[in-house]
Amino acid sequence: MTSRQFRFLVVGATSGMGWYLTQALVSQGASVLASGRRAGRLRALRWKLLGERARGSILIQTADVLDPSTLDELLGTAIEAWRGLDCLVYTAGIYLPAAFEPSQSKDWSRLFGANFAGFHHLVSAINARVSDRPVHAIAFTSSLAKGGPRESIAYGLTKRLLEDYCQRAGGVLALNRIFLHIVDPGPFRSEMNPTCGVGASEASRRTVARIWKCLADKGSCSACRK
Repeated sequence: MTSRQFRFLVVGATSGMGWYLTQALVSQGASVLASGRRAGRLRALRWKLLGERARGSILIQTADVLDPSTLDELLGTAIEAWRGLDCLVYTAGIYLPAAFEPSQSKDWSRLFGANFAGFHHLVSAINARVSDRPVHAIAFTSSLAKGGPRESIAYGLTKRLLEDYCQRAGGVLALNRIFLHIVDPGPFRSEMNPTCGVGASEASRRTVARIWKCLADKGSCSACRK
C-alpha cells in the first residue's frame, strides 16, 4: 500500500503536533480526516493544504474529545467516506501545569477525558464498527509526563495510564487486527513548554517518520520502543 492509499483520522488537528502532522501526512499523499473543536482553524488548515496543492486529500470535521457522541459521528464520517480506516492519530490532550491542587478535581476530570477516555472510546468504536482491518491507533505521550521541573502530577498520571492501556489492551486487540502504539515525539515548543528550542513543525517531521514505521509493524511496535 502506498502513502496515497492510507486513510488517517487525526484527532486534535487544530493546534500543535496535530496541526503539523496533518500537513505532513497530506503532503506525502495520505487521505486525512482532520478534527478538533475549532472550526475556523480546521478551515484554515484545509485551505492551506489546498493552496499548496498537496499530493493527498483532506476532510475536516469538528469534534470534542469530551463528547463521545461527536467522536462517534467523526468515525462515521471516515467509514462513509472511505469504507474503512487505516490509522487513528490521537494528539488531543489537556495539560494541567500545577503539580497538585485539591480544588482542581473538575480540571482533573477534563484531563482524564481528553488525555485517555477519548482515545479509549475511539478504539472501542473502531473495534465495533470498522471491519476493514488492520487498523492502527497511535496515541501520544510527552516528556512533560516523565518528571522534571514542569511535571504535572495529573498530566503524568493520565499519560502513564495511556501507556499502560496500550500495552495491556494492545495484546487483546491485536487478535482483532487492531494495533495500539504509544509515541513520544520528544520535547518541542508549545504552550505547555514555551522555552523549548525545537518547534512543533520540526518535531512533526521526525514524528511522521515514526508513524509510517508503526504502520509497517504488527503487534509490539519497534518504532514505539525507541
